[in-house]
Amino acid sequence: MVVIKLRNTVQPTPPDKYKTIDEFFADMYDYGEIVFAYGEQKYIVTYYDNKLSIAESAAPDNQQSFASPEEFAATFELAGSKFKDIIAEIDILIR
Repeated sequence: MVVIKLRNTVQPTPPDKYKTIDEFFADMYDYGEIVFAYGEQKYIVTYYDNKLSIAESAAPDNQQSFASPEEFAATFELAGSKFKDIIAEIDILIR
């Protein structure tokens, strides 16, 4: 009898990225929750009852709220940059 061992060649997929801010808006309206990473931090964004909230996963007490995904993208900053300007740099972990 011949036994053939197959090597697992499946590579983990890299995190998804947004190309445009409109893709982020569509996901917020469709899914209502996104977990993403930027730098060494992970963030949880939820959109419920016409209110968007964001918090660092390691510091949920530091939650910030916004009236809409559009207001959030225009005013929220990470590392001194507006969210809308760094949208292509964030790693989407869960949607």
